[in-house]
Amino acid sequence: LKERGVKATFFFDGAWVKKFPEFVKEIHAAGHEIANHGLYHGHPLQMSREELKRLIVENHQLLAGVIGTEPAKLFAPPYGEFNEEIVAVAGNLGYRTIMWTIDTIDWQRPAPEVIIRRVLDKIKAGAIILMHPTVPTVQALDRIIRELQGQGYALVTISELLKK
Repeated sequence: LKERGVKATFFFDGAWVKKFPEFVKEIHAAGHEIANHGLYHGHPLQMSREELKRLIVENHQLLAGVIGTEPAKLFAPPYGEFNEEIVAVAGNLGYRTIMWTIDTIDWQRPAPEVIIRRVLDKIKAGAIILMHPTVPTVQALDRIIRELQGQGYALVTISELLKK
């Protein structure tokens, strides 16, 4: 991302933040957008309204404490689970619920070429690409960025995309 001048949005869950707080600070200091993936990676569809609130609010507090400022008010629900109630709870807390349009399924650690094809075959203006911090994703990222920039796409944070 740094080599190609790209800023991205990182959705962190609380377990990851607790395990790697210095890395979260480094990502924030590099100018990337920090957003909320919930305090833990539970199933939102199985949670009460109170538990959903806690999932979002406590991770917001954790993120703010680590980065020293307010994270973006963007919520990517764990497992991509959402319904009207989840979106309403997040909305009542001032959050926009964010989903992806391209899933690289990189958490399964396919070959970098598979990740590249999954992005390039489905790309269109306004796409939101879901990626995870895996070795094959890192290996695929430079080519994905070069190809997309070569096609004239601007790679921006979620907040910048929403402004457009």
